[in-house]
Amino acid sequence: MWTSLSNLDFQYFDILLNSNRRHLDKLENQIAQENDPKQKAQLQADYDHLKKYQYFDFKKVFTNSLIIALLHCFGAVALSASAGYVFAKIDFKGKKFFFTLAILVILIPKQALILPLFEWINFIGLSNSHAGIVLPGALNAIGLLFFTQIWKQVPNDMLDICRLEGASELRTFIHALPLISSALLSFALLDFIMSWNEHLLPLIVLQSPDKQTLPLALSQLMGASLGEPLAVIMAGATFTILPTLILFALLYRRIKSSLADLHLH
Repeated sequence: MWTSLSNLDFQYFDILLNSNRRHLDKLENQIAQENDPKQKAQLQADYDHLKKYQYFDFKKVFTNSLIIALLHCFGAVALSASAGYVFAKIDFKGKKFFFTLAILVILIPKQALILPLFEWINFIGLSNSHAGIVLPGALNAIGLLFFTQIWKQVPNDMLDICRLEGASELRTFIHALPLISSALLSFALLDFIMSWNEHLLPLIVLQSPDKQTLPLALSQLMGASLGEPLAVIMAGATFTILPTLILFALLYRRIKSSLADLHLH
């Protein structure tokens, strides 16, 4: 591993981190030295265009992606785990109908729902905001099905002990969470990876360059009119996979344990 790291040319990472400044600084110097009004106006137009569309603040978009992924992950785990608990441990009218509906939702491609989802986000005033990306995926059908099966593995007798002590259903749920800690961490990692790499929803929701995510910024860099060295694009792609790679390495044993305990009924 260390041999591979020593062979990396870190100048490309430096170029990526400063890609939004180097070309702009060069244009600024040309504008300051240019005496021809027409040529100066053209350079200024190029400068404004590059600043607005072509290059990005890597640290900013990386932070945006990290915040969105963490909030999305936390919301999805909290809501999916609680919804799965309800479906697995509490009987209520229409339970089978809603569970079947959740299965049907999985079969519908996200692309088919993107237009009504975009209209709904605009209607509630979350367009061009990070909340417009976090909120729609906070509760997903896959998480509901996953935690429903996980909670079915927890013996009812262990939950009845809390109830006999006078604990409410919410308190019983909270006390039972350590029993499925591996499943919580596993789903958190999976949801983090999906939200970190999400491209379609941020593409239609986020319009401001300072709010865009890393996948959007990299695709924008790839399409820059002046072009960037391919190695810079690869450096950006490496930065993109680093958070998920580190989390997977840390949580691998928990994921393996969780998937081994998952039995579909």
